[in-house]
Amino acid sequence: MHRFLRSVGFAALKKRRDEDWLLRKIEKEFSASTSFKGADGEEQVALDLFLDKGMGIVLRGSWRKDGSFRPEFYYPYLTGGKASTMVPCQVERHSAHSEFSGFLEDMKLGFMLIFFVQNGIQYEKACGQAEVAVQSGGVNLSALSVNGKVLIPIHKDADQLEVARTLAAAKEALLEAAKQGDEDAMETLTIGEYQEAAIVAERLEEEDVYSIVDTTFMPCGVESDHYSVLGNIKAVRSVKNPWTDEDVYVMSLECNDMEFDVAINALDLEGEPEPGRRFKGDIWLQGKLEIPRQASGAASGG
Repeated sequence: MHRFLRSVGFAALKKRRDEDWLLRKIEKEFSASTSFKGADGEEQVALDLFLDKGMGIVLRGSWRKDGSFRPEFYYPYLTGGKASTMVPCQVERHSAHSEFSGFLEDMKLGFMLIFFVQNGIQYEKACGQAEVAVQSGGVNLSALSVNGKVLIPIHKDADQLEVARTLAAAKEALLEAAKQGDEDAMETLTIGEYQEAAIVAERLEEEDVYSIVDTTFMPCGVESDHYSVLGNIKAVRSVKNPWTDEDVYVMSLECNDMEFDVAINALDLEGEPEPGRRFKGDIWLQGKLEIPRQASGAASGG
């Protein structure tokens, strides 16, 4: 059973026979499909079952000669409302399945961000037709979560917000310079980290950590595309899974100057999400690649 099925409203599915039932339903009632012939001549297929706007389940596999479907793997997904970053990213294929991971280094975070590529079959199709690796024109990030809680916000006045934006811009510039080999920038960043750590350690003696830290985005666990986040809730909508009647919250988060949507089952969220509050939880980060029209056009022409 896929761990994140419950994120899109399938918490009631607990046994292997429930999973088999779901996959059979997708084969028969899928909402859309994408296919292409791989280098080995076998037709690869992605069956997409829509549950709500931008939310669903994809089943990957291929058609057998007798017309039956041979499933390979599946995954639930949420597609974000807008592009999170226009930073170019690197895409690599997993060895076991026709899955892809995206890698992007956004200066807002200061580390390499890894995410699961949602539209892997479209990317693979575009690369096959172009006979080269296609460069993504941006990434639409989103996430699924199976545990989280709502926290009250940290109040900041206009002057504090302006100072925070100025410091963030300065740090981003230093990170870019350090990436280019600027030793002075590296030293400044190192000193800054020590100073920040000292200030936080001193404040922690009398304050709670969540009254000090506004937002965070950190790797979590052994899987490279899993993160622990603390972000400001900008918008919320409630979605009801049409098959199970389970309620799912879709929240737009701002975290470390990045914006992305996250879906979580109402059963797994502690507290009431509202704009202005904060969300803390563990997520599986996904991303939809913005494939250039020229590449996607070449692919559809095949």
